[in-house]
Amino acid sequence: MKHKEQQRKQAKDIHPNVSLKLDNKIKTTRLMKDLRQVRSSIADVETDNLLKNYDDVVYEKIKANLVAEMKSKKDALEQTRIRTKELGNQKKWLEWIEKYGDDLALKSELPKEDKREYLEGLLDRIEVRLDKETNDHQLKVFFLLGLVGDGIEYEKPRRSGDGYKVVEGSKNVSVVISRQRTQKKQVKK
Repeated sequence: MKHKEQQRKQAKDIHPNVSLKLDNKIKTTRLMKDLRQVRSSIADVETDNLLKNYDDVVYEKIKANLVAEMKSKKDALEQTRIRTKELGNQKKWLEWIEKYGDDLALKSELPKEDKREYLEGLLDRIEVRLDKETNDHQLKVFFLLGLVGDGIEYEKPRRSGDGYKVVEGSKNVSVVISRQRTQKKQVKK
């Protein structure tokens, strides 16, 4: 056990996210073990029921308790997986900010691969639909963070030095690209 504690301390010294990931990995392992135990208990109860070792009322209560416990363990396991994924996303975001954070201007001059990396740091996905009546393209852009309309609100608007709070924007925006606009670009080429 001392070895694991030492690894944990070293991980915390390196980066807090590493420590949290390690904690989540340990928790996942424990939850998987607990889940296997509950499943084994359910199998035992089912076997005993088939052998008529339980009264029907007692069997139903035991089974309901075990099924509830299994659901609880599965939910906790899923939450741990989600937290681990979020930590990975935070690390990726921090690395992206480190690389591009000083200059968030439009990156049209970047090489194609760098543009891709830049956009992957900002965007979750883009949904595109074609309006069959107008032939317009409807884009819905989903960002990783609430960037659309974000800003700051000063505690006292007349005195900005008194502090402020960050107002998170929306994580998505809709855009329509008209058919005429795309045709004009094709003619110019």
